Amino acid sequence: MPAVKAEVQEVVDSAGETSAGGHLAEAWGAAYARTPDPVKAYSESIKAVEAALAPHISPQNSKQTLGTMITNVSDKPTKWTCVLPSNDAESGVLMVLALMRALWTGQTSRHGGLGPTRHETPDEARAAVHLAATVVQLATSGAFRLAD
Repeated sequence: MPAVKAEVQEVVDSAGETSAGGHLAEAWGAAYARTPDPVKAYSESIKAVEAALAPHISPQNSKQTLGTMITNVSDKPTKWTCVLPSNDAESGVLMVLALMRALWTGQTSRHGGLGPTRHETPDEARAAVHLAATVVQLATSGAFRLAD
């Protein structure tokens, strides 16, 4: 686990001017604390992804959420590019989109409803932190970006 923590710390450090690094560090701390806070870890993971992707998806929209970003990328995936090699231009973008959707739909405590709200488990929260670290790295390194 120390090697993974070091890799996540590298992503935190490389997040640059966005608040993504701070959110990712908070997510890690909440997920791996002696007394974990899975709801906070998951929430901070999503905030990290939102902060990292915001400059690439809809920089003019100050109220964007991961949900609106998913809609934007889904509506026109050819507007973005991802450096991962693939058989077609959209495959890398669709992989990033799948990670975004996994984070978004996995956060069960985000909204109330007719039934009881289920909080994320520690395992779910830790998985979310690692997914978020991947997406943050892809966004902040420029591996996922607007197409030229």
